[in-house]
Amino acid sequence: MSNTQLSLTFLGRFIRERTSDFLMIWLISALFLLIPSIIFWVTQGGIVSSQVMISEIFEFGSTQIKAGVPFLQAIPPAMWRTLTIIISLNVLSFLVVFSFIQGGIANYLTQKESNSKSAISQFLKAGWENLCRMMGVNLMIAVILLLSFAVGFGLGALVYVIAGLLIFILLVVVVLYIYIRFAFTPFCVVVEKISWFSALGSSMDKTKMFTGIVAGIVIVTAIMTKVFFNLTGNLPFVTELISSLILIFQLTLLTPLYLKAVK
Repeated sequence: MSNTQLSLTFLGRFIRERTSDFLMIWLISALFLLIPSIIFWVTQGGIVSSQVMISEIFEFGSTQIKAGVPFLQAIPPAMWRTLTIIISLNVLSFLVVFSFIQGGIANYLTQKESNSKSAISQFLKAGWENLCRMMGVNLMIAVILLLSFAVGFGLGALVYVIAGLLIFILLVVVVLYIYIRFAFTPFCVVVEKISWFSALGSSMDKTKMFTGIVAGIVIVTAIMTKVFFNLTGNLPFVTELISSLILIFQLTLLTPLYLKAVK
């Protein structure tokens, strides 16, 4: 059986044999992801899209800069406050909420036996127990990715436009490769019970033989996320449902590959 067939078979069996668990974990994950959005809606006094507001803020700032307004004054204080809230909540979502969900799902998927009565308690317990280490892993990954993009933009701005574009494209490929090699980190943290720093090294070691299939899973799920988001237009709760569903699918497809690497 090929690695692709192995992943798809595991996903199909998981959905078929653990349908109720799948639906419960999906719903609970979406509710957790909704927490930052609820905080944002409360601070803004209504249900509004953070993505739309970011676009409006940067569009306004660009117009002001073109009109000759100094860069630091292009965005008024009220918009800076909104932008700060959005960035803070995105950090909260990625570092805390996503880390919690990743730990819970990774633990559940690697359990040989489970039942619906204990599925949720296992999910919540594992998410909490592995939260700090998952936060450390995700923080390090975020720093590495941001630094890579910053270097790409910096080099692109310093050299000729075409050369700068090529450098940026190359760095995007490098960043994608790094992200792919870190794809097993949730499993390394949960199953191997190691520190977040050791989990990064363990993931890079175990993904060596699966780079192609892992790249395919990451790229396909990223495209699916983009397509679904464009279709739904950032509808309240729908965005969170899609995000949690894609995360579950991605981790489920990666699970048999990780277990194979361990063996």
